[in-house]
Amino acid sequence: VITKSITNQSSYKLQHVISVADKSDKVVAHQGAIFEKSPGVNCLAVTVQDITQRVQNEELIRYKTFYDSITELPNKIYFKEHLPSTIRESQSDETLLAILFVGLDRFKKINDSFDHLAGDQVLRMVAERIGKMECSRCFVCRYEGDVFALQLSDMQTVHEVEAFARKILKSIAEPLVINDTEIFLTASIGISIYPMAGDNVEELIRSADAARREASKNGGNQYMLHQDGDEKAAYKHIVMERDIRHAISAQEFEVHYQPQVDAKTKKVVGAEALIRWIHPENGFISPDEFIPLAEEVGLINQIGMFVIESVCEKLGEWKDKGLGDLRVGINLSAPQFKQKDLVSFVRAMITVMELSPSQLELEITERIAVSDFEQSVEMLTQLKKIGVKTSMDDFGTGYSSLSYIQDLPIDTLKIDRAFVKDINDAGEHGEIARAVINMANSLGMHTIAEGIETDAQYQFFKFNGADEIQGWYFSKALPANEFEAYVIKQNGLELTPNSQQNDVMAAIPQGVQTAQHH
Repeated sequence: VITKSITNQSSYKLQHVISVADKSDKVVAHQGAIFEKSPGVNCLAVTVQDITQRVQNEELIRYKTFYDSITELPNKIYFKEHLPSTIRESQSDETLLAILFVGLDRFKKINDSFDHLAGDQVLRMVAERIGKMECSRCFVCRYEGDVFALQLSDMQTVHEVEAFARKILKSIAEPLVINDTEIFLTASIGISIYPMAGDNVEELIRSADAARREASKNGGNQYMLHQDGDEKAAYKHIVMERDIRHAISAQEFEVHYQPQVDAKTKKVVGAEALIRWIHPENGFISPDEFIPLAEEVGLINQIGMFVIESVCEKLGEWKDKGLGDLRVGINLSAPQFKQKDLVSFVRAMITVMELSPSQLELEITERIAVSDFEQSVEMLTQLKKIGVKTSMDDFGTGYSSLSYIQDLPIDTLKIDRAFVKDINDAGEHGEIARAVINMANSLGMHTIAEGIETDAQYQFFKFNGADEIQGWYFSKALPANEFEAYVIKQNGLELTPNSQQNDVMAAIPQGVQTAQHH
């Protein structure tokens, strides 16, 4: 590589492993570039850096990302990553692919009767039983909570799938001994078959989980197949699309703001903007329900532009009222991030509202970033040129690779709540979060920890150097007027009478610091 670089008068970058005397391997980043020292005399400038700790942190992140710490099975993320290749294999060899969702009936009673350690032991025993079942091509994961998910490929008939489901029910029904007490379990299993129940990952998962819920609702200890031709679901899809279009024109969407607090001072320095939809007939509709459909039918860009415009308007109002240069993070969908006029639209909104560009922080996920890496770098660079902040949302739940993160012009890493929720009062189970913070610091990036629920979690991230905190420990996502009031109270602001402080303070909700999850 070096010889080629000298011959071609080009730079190079490589990574390799060195074995040292104590038999421990060191990972080294090695890069060099040719420069002209004097006329006719070229030199090779080389930089060598020990990145062993970085690579170890990355490997730890990847393990924590793709495996469940209790059962050591692959987790939900790995399951979804693995499924597309399984679908392709099923297509090529013309066999059936079945997705099974296995939920333990009344599992909560075990935790209530014993404790969570006993519950974890039960999960490990069930995982072992399912894992030992004979299947030529079977991929098992702990999907979430007491739900396991399986991919059964190379199936010849639906009857073969049903027979396997019956074996699972029989295996789980065998007694378990916990704390010298014999207990009995049953399970509810939902089955979706590719391609009858769907031709993509989300449809197959949604169909299997819906069938599992139906089996549980009907008493449990049984399996149910997802029924073909779900006309109700198709009709619901059509109605939802119609309602989204109406909601856009009728301005039914609104933006709520979850405070982001300085870890050291507890002052509010910004917020994450979260879209909310209160349907006039059906009440609150979760973004998880309408955002994927909006993306599917091409309406997400209109919703995204509404959010940016609403946020900029509010930032302008808050600045005029004396709340300071608050920063607001806005999640960008993949289609929105790829819009050619995104930068010009953002620049226009900043100019019209007379904002500081750094008051906006546009967030993308790892998956969006790597889907078209060169395009992502170009877009992020353009946003950076106009002064807008950029962040990587939910870091640690995707690729978590230094090979791309250090090459992206990103200002902030947001540590996903998945790596926060298990941190206990003793500060245990925080290795992955600590590794992300250290990685961000080494790259000169800002960090925001999401999903903070307890004082112990807050103290952990404060002690380990996170810059900002976001989560229910401080506040849920609030409507604009309540967020404004929260900032005034939390930051101890004294506004002039013209700022209508009294009206704002009246909007402070009771018990805002113990509010429920958005």
